[in-house]
Amino acid sequence: MEECQNLGLTKSIGVSHFPTKMIKEILSFANIPPAINQVEMNPLWQKKNLTKFCKENGILVMAYSPLGAVGNNAWGHNRVMESEVLQDIAKSRGKTVAQISLRWLYEQGVIIAVKSFNTERMKENLEIFDWYLTREELSKIDQIPQHRQVYLMGLLAIEHSDVLVEIDAELDGGN
Repeated sequence: MEECQNLGLTKSIGVSHFPTKMIKEILSFANIPPAINQVEMNPLWQKKNLTKFCKENGILVMAYSPLGAVGNNAWGHNRVMESEVLQDIAKSRGKTVAQISLRWLYEQGVIIAVKSFNTERMKENLEIFDWYLTREELSKIDQIPQHRQVYLMGLLAIEHSDVLVEIDAELDGGN
């Protein structure tokens, strides 16, 4: 990829699903660091350590599945949209849960990859730029237990178990 960039065939190099440990490894030998790291990220899977490390090293973070990939039967989930914390904040602000989640991501300084085919939801998704989450709301979101949906050998594992904790620690340095 560095050769492609040197030849002018690409403007920058990006990675996807790279945890902190893998990015550290790349940075140890790469002449051109990755410009962006695309990862699953939402209020229920915040990736704080990874986001911090990327920012410290000038790597942009792009969040995919910011709403948990609702409606994707293959691997998506509704847990973001069903979060009581997010629902309470949305209700008190007169916003949707999606808007709260997207605004939270925006305030984290990450690029948001949102997908919708519904015109009204597309408009709502753009209505996140003229307001801010309060410190109290941010604190509540920070307190949301971190879980992600993982497939192990064809089985769906939602709650963290010792095995998932070990996998996550290995992949992302403890986050």
